[in-house]
Amino acid sequence: MGAQKQGAPKGAQKQGAPKDAQKQGAHNPGQRRGGEPLTDLPPISEDQFQDMMNVCKPVSVSAPADGGVAVAVSGGADSMALCLLAFAWAKTQNRPFMALTVDHGIRPAAKTEARQVQQWLIERGIPHQTLTVIDAAPSSNLQAWARDARYTLMENWCAAHQVSVLLLAHHLEDQAETLLLRLGRGSGVDGLSAMATQVAPRFEAGPWRVRPLLDVPKGRLTKTLQHAAQDWIEDPTNQDTKYARNRLRRMSQSLADIGLTPQRLAKTAKTLRRTKEALDDAARHLRDQALRIDDAGYCQMTVSAYRKASEEVQLRLLGRLLSALGGQAFSPRVERLESLLRAILGDGLGGGRTLSGCRIVPVGGQGDVVLICRESRSVADIIELEVGKPTNWDRRYRLRVSAGDQVGHLTVGRLGADGWIAIRKIAPNLLKQVPRMAGINLPAVRQDDELVAVPGLGFAAEGTEITVYIEFIAFRRL
Repeated sequence: MGAQKQGAPKGAQKQGAPKDAQKQGAHNPGQRRGGEPLTDLPPISEDQFQDMMNVCKPVSVSAPADGGVAVAVSGGADSMALCLLAFAWAKTQNRPFMALTVDHGIRPAAKTEARQVQQWLIERGIPHQTLTVIDAAPSSNLQAWARDARYTLMENWCAAHQVSVLLLAHHLEDQAETLLLRLGRGSGVDGLSAMATQVAPRFEAGPWRVRPLLDVPKGRLTKTLQHAAQDWIEDPTNQDTKYARNRLRRMSQSLADIGLTPQRLAKTAKTLRRTKEALDDAARHLRDQALRIDDAGYCQMTVSAYRKASEEVQLRLLGRLLSALGGQAFSPRVERLESLLRAILGDGLGGGRTLSGCRIVPVGGQGDVVLICRESRSVADIIELEVGKPTNWDRRYRLRVSAGDQVGHLTVGRLGADGWIAIRKIAPNLLKQVPRMAGINLPAVRQDDELVAVPGLGFAAEGTEITVYIEFIAFRRL
């Protein structure tokens, strides 16, 4: 196995790997995906990476120029190259740095690979930490679950360590592949537009996600590692043709032969992103004119004001509203959105509808106001809380509890009808501003099964030493 470093997991490549490495199931660093030679692609210099960071760094008080920087490092060529470049850049900026590897607990080799990454980075003086997913993997939608778990772990770590920027290694070919995959699914402008170079934090004190390599071909990242004499790990799942992305990569040369090169596809995605941003501006204007969104996790829509926008903008905002209030990762399919929009604008809601984990019901008898809130049967289960540890619940709220030394078993779950009745007996004034349909699905903190706090209502049980800090994180998506 001359292509492997002694002690490295299977698939880890050294600079100058032999030509027969592909026969052993490894990536040959002398070829680009699709068979095009890499000899014309130079490595990325530190000065060039400095320019990339200058272009894409966030300009925000939530991403201070002296804040910490973290890099997501799987051990693959893309993330290893980014890690080396970013570490050198962070030193010139006098910024704290950490490389983060996530073990999802899915593949048996993951722990070994994480240890190998740590060994490589320690040899270069690069700080590294492995984060482990505790929750069991689902039987379906595994990739989406892994992505969400990975980002949640890394973002929570960043928030706890005053890290304001999380760097991700998506590159030019990733842009092109994503465009083609989403085109095959019938995606609209949002799905087809390019990945953003920077994404705002998902919660207070969370990191910006920054992608400085989106214009860089993968071959330059491989060359950067070869130039630095740095090995990397080849993920065996990248060869598994049950994944559509891998099947697409095998077609890359055929696509390039008819003009669908990664560069051209990525340029198209960028053009579509400009269109998306213009539509987003229009949707935000409509939001301000026609919606009243409450931190208690519901929205009231003024139909007459909503009607004034174009259909595309109406659908865009409605989809985002439903995904945010319903705790969903994506908007509903367009045909379902169109059906719901027709019902809202045409007084066809009747007694109400459900979609994407939300209830949509007319308020009063006039029909010009529509209430959109969480659907009870879709709310997340009760989960445990740890004092001082931030916890996301129902993909809508982020909570942190502080308490004295004597604290019982803490949980968070929906308030429910019984909890609503209990508060009505104690503090009925707290319920006047929140519709019951929305209020019963607010997060309620219980100690030893006794209701102690409902921060969305401003309720705290008399004599409790528990303080709950809460953020309606779904609002950031609107």
